[in-house]
Amino acid sequence: MEELAKLFSDGHKVEILDGRLNISPEVVQSIDKDALLFEIATVTSTELLIYQSYSAGAYQGKYKGVTLQFNRSLSEQGAYAIFNANIVRQRNSKKGKKGERLPNGHFNVSENSEFYKFWKRCYLPRPASLTRFWERMGNLKKVILTGSYTKGERLDSKSLKPVDLSYIEIKECFNDCHTHKERINNAQATHKERIRPTHKEIDENHTEQGVQANQSTGNSKYGNKVIRECGNKGNDSISITTTKKSPQKQSNDEWLEDWEQFGMDSME
Repeated sequence: MEELAKLFSDGHKVEILDGRLNISPEVVQSIDKDALLFEIATVTSTELLIYQSYSAGAYQGKYKGVTLQFNRSLSEQGAYAIFNANIVRQRNSKKGKKGERLPNGHFNVSENSEFYKFWKRCYLPRPASLTRFWERMGNLKKVILTGSYTKGERLDSKSLKPVDLSYIEIKECFNDCHTHKERINNAQATHKERIRPTHKEIDENHTEQGVQANQSTGNSKYGNKVIRECGNKGNDSISITTTKKSPQKQSNDEWLEDWEQFGMDSME
């Protein structure tokens, strides 16, 4: 949450009102808007829809309308919404005859259409004519939207509306997110401490491993190791009988008995 953290630490207020991102006081340095919106969407668990483009056409050869394409803040997948719209000329004019296909991307709607209602919900200025919306579609990029889905990536066009997230709501969600993250980090650190062996355990394990015979290398090497540790630095190969107990586990009498036996054997 780098963008939000920096803005809040510098005393800025961040909010989305009527679908417009507002930062006050105004930020002097540049910010990554996409990253900021992603962070807001994440901490508030709100799917933000960012308008990308549109197309006008006849779907399945008979359903005439306009399709809006969106990016989703919390998903790599896209989303789209379809509105009914006219894509043919409604009357004869100098530009063409009634029923002819309008130029690519052109469409018109009525004041009772769902598209026009959506446009008004976004608080965007109405074009001079209901046939000129295609000239103003870029204005939708200024509006951050949200909505519900009907199937797959298709949005319910009637549900599309500007997002409203107050500064207090975003800040509280941000604080809750950081508190939860700190608890997880503390829990992980505590768990690591619990499973970490103590110095005493390491010392005992190391000592035990140092005196146990390695059966895969033969008893003679283990015997030579004991001899070297007892002060014999020679290279003579002397075989001794190992005890059932390691020296560290023997009593003083048992250890002396083995040592005396070793001395007798070496004198023969």
